[in-house]
Amino acid sequence: MNVSKVPGIGEKTTQALKLMGITKVEELANCDIQRLTERFGKMGLWLKQAAHGLDFSEIEESEEAVKSISRSSTLKEDTNDPIKIAGYMELLADSVHKSLVKHRFLYKVVTIRVRYDDFSTYTRSKTVSVWTADIFVIKRSATQLLSEFIGSQKIRLVGVGVSRLRERDQRQTLITDFA
Repeated sequence: MNVSKVPGIGEKTTQALKLMGITKVEELANCDIQRLTERFGKMGLWLKQAAHGLDFSEIEESEEAVKSISRSSTLKEDTNDPIKIAGYMELLADSVHKSLVKHRFLYKVVTIRVRYDDFSTYTRSKTVSVWTADIFVIKRSATQLLSEFIGSQKIRLVGVGVSRLRERDQRQTLITDFA
């Protein structure tokens, strides 16, 4: 079976594996873990486990309350262009905000995720002073957090999310409720 059939292995990872001479799941399963971690970092261990059909992620009950809302996207091509990166981040923030409004949540924490072209991944969070559902707070906080990562090397994935959610009081209205 082709490695691209493994859930979680996308087009870029498939291409990176192909450059290593790995196209089949069996080849990935038999690949030396040291070689995978040299190329993919921590993700190398995950690739090895996935090839063996192992998944150690926690099982979550669907009845549990929503704890966070986030979106991430692998860029069409790795880039260090701040305008392109900010554009992706803005689209993701809009999507997060749309979900917040739909489910009538307020948040306290904004988090971003950045994955570089060498697969090293970083997250940064900022706690805001008041419960809010403001899109501009998400965008401003995400932009501030992202500034640390712009320019040092090419980025392949960005993500933005909100957490420490609470439901908005049914009687409480937002200015956007009147639009």
